[in-house]
Order: sequence, then C-alpha cells, then structure tokens
Amino acid sequence: MCLFTNIEDIYIFSYSGCSPALMGKCAEYGIAVNFISPQGKFLARVQGKTKGNVYLRKEQFEIFSIPQLDLIRNTVAAKLSNTRYLIRRSLHDNPDINSDGALTDCIKYLENGIKTVYETSDKDIIMGIEGSCAKAYFDIFDRLILHQKEDFYLANRTKRPPPRQSKRHALVSVYYRNFIIYISP
Repeated sequence: MCLFTNIEDIYIFSYSGCSPALMGKCAEYGIAVNFISPQGKFLARVQGKTKGNVYLRKEQFEIFSIPQLDLIRNTVAAKLSNTRYLIRRSLHDNPDINSDGALTDCIKYLENGIKTVYETSDKDIIMGIEGSCAKAYFDIFDRLILHQKEDFYLANRTKRPPPRQSKRHALVSVYYRNFIIYISP
C-alpha cells in the first residue's frame, strides 16, 4: 500500500524545506508541495508533470486569454450559489442562528446578486456585485461558527490583515490562496 494515495497537497509553513527525494516522489504521484513563509506569504510550489495534450492546452489558453462575459458571469454566479448553499445548509442544521432573520436576508441578497449578474454585461458591475455579496456573507459569517467562537471571531474582513490579527482571517486567506493556485495555469 502506498502512503501517498491519500495526500493531495503538502504545505510547509517554515523554511525547513524537504528533501529532493520526497519532492521527486510527490511529483511522481501528482502531489504538490507548497512552501509558505512563517508569516503566511506564498514562496513557491513544486508540482509534477502536467498531463494532457499540449495543443489542446494551448488552444484553451488562447480561448481564455480574452475575458469572456459568460465565463465571468458563470464563475461569479457559481461562487454566490455555493455561498447561498452553505448558508442554507447551516440554517437547516441550526435554525436558531437566524433568530433575527439576518441569514434569510443574506440568502435573498445572494439570490438577487445571482439574478443581477446575468442581467448585466459590464464586467466591472459584475465584480461589484460579487464584492457586495461577499460583504453580506462576511457580515453574517460569525453566526456560522458554532464552536470556539472566541478563537475564530471575525470583526471585519480585510484583504491584507496584519499578522496574527485573527485565526479566522488566516484560515480564509489560506483558503483563497489555495483557490487561486488551483485555478491558475
């Protein structure tokens, strides 16, 4: 049995590094090794060979090198839809977190955002809709944390929080950084 079959990524949050033999084995199994500074800054990523047809990949890059409205709309709508689903699921499992109706209002706001994304053809307006919906989500985010609230409190969401500002900021930032890595070529 290979121990590498259950691992998708390795994150190293220090300058300790890893051996070339380990990096080679990870590359062989398609496991990315990510190096992050102790302050949380992305340093590098080691990844194995990319599989696929090089001509197909080239054509895909050419097609998506010009921002396409449908792609932008669908990406933003999918993000808002997933956010709405997460809130609905939390509300289903814990109805008492919506005592004042704030979660229901946020769901309605997200639904309106999804509808509006498909009604506009200006990408800057679409990005504004995404931003305002993200703000609405982060406004109710604390209600979704049911345990260790004192450890994972979010007073406000900032793009570049000061080091050690909050554990929740750190988790959200790592999530977004990983998302960007996975959608980047």
